[in-house]
Amino acid sequence: MTRGKVGRFYVPLALTSFLSFAVNPLTSFFLGRSRMPIESLAVMPIVMGLAFLFRTGGIAGQEVVIALFGDQGENRKLLRRLTRTIGLVSMAGMAVLTFSPLAMVWLKTISGLSPEMAAFALLPARLLILLPLLEAILGYQRGALVRAHHTNPVAAAVVAQIGMVVAVLWLTIVPLGMIGAVAAGLAQTAGYLAGNATLALLAKRGQAAA
Repeated sequence: MTRGKVGRFYVPLALTSFLSFAVNPLTSFFLGRSRMPIESLAVMPIVMGLAFLFRTGGIAGQEVVIALFGDQGENRKLLRRLTRTIGLVSMAGMAVLTFSPLAMVWLKTISGLSPEMAAFALLPARLLILLPLLEAILGYQRGALVRAHHTNPVAAAVVAQIGMVVAVLWLTIVPLGMIGAVAAGLAQTAGYLAGNATLALLAKRGQAAA
């Protein structure tokens, strides 16, 4: 192990964390210029917090993959099944919450929104229903790449994710004039799809080159 190797391994991961923090201020920038900006800025932290609760399993799964993947990927199939199970169960849990009367219990009683604001937050929350599954898949892919000491694709995927979020926010808010919270829900899902697709593509290219 040399300083150069440590740098090549660590810098993309540090860049990933740095870039990830840019998503929220960029989203707030566009929400402030959208239709119903005050309402959108008010509900999005609650909506994203709800999605985060169901994303935690996928986030934690990345560490499990790093620890148990194996030097030759011998536990790959088992970890894929675990990832699929975590993602689908988490997504199902969010679906049950957001597409049932429990949604209003969460948004009004627990989160403290008024009935009008709770109804306003419902569609953006439902638009994030894929995030728990996409987070689990993303965590698996990141974990496998980190275990292989191949971290450049991780940073590239974050760049793709942020780029897609910004592109969708601009498209839905500026030309299309959509409500900000709805646009943000679409943008977050599109960003996760872009990040996952980028990781899968770059990982496949890396395997072909090896």
